[in-house]
Amino acid sequence: MVIRMEDNKKIIIDIDSVVGEVEKTNIKDIREEAGLSRQEFCDAFKVPYRTLQSWEHETREISPLVKRLMAYVIGMEKMKQESANKAEQRGEEDGEENDKC
Repeated sequence: MVIRMEDNKKIIIDIDSVVGEVEKTNIKDIREEAGLSRQEFCDAFKVPYRTLQSWEHETREISPLVKRLMAYVIGMEKMKQESANKAEQRGEEDGEENDKC
C-alpha cells in the first residue's frame, strides 16, 4: 500500500511483511507473543477486558482488520526495540574500542 503525503512524498506500508498470516492466528497468541498480560494488552489498545476475554475464548469474533492492525502495532514495536538494542550494542562496542586507544 502506498500513501501520498502533502509534500508528495510516498510512504510505503507493507503490513504483511510485519504481521505475516495473522488471519490464522488467535488474538491470544498475538498477545502472548508480545509478552503482555491481558490487562497490559487492554491498557495498550484501550480494549475492555471482557472484550479481550471474549475474543480469546472465541465467544465473540474479532474483526480481521482490528486483529491485523493490533498485530502490526506489536510487530512494529518489536522492530523498534530490536533496532534500539542493536544500536545500544554498537555503542557499547564503539566504547570498548575507544577504551583500547
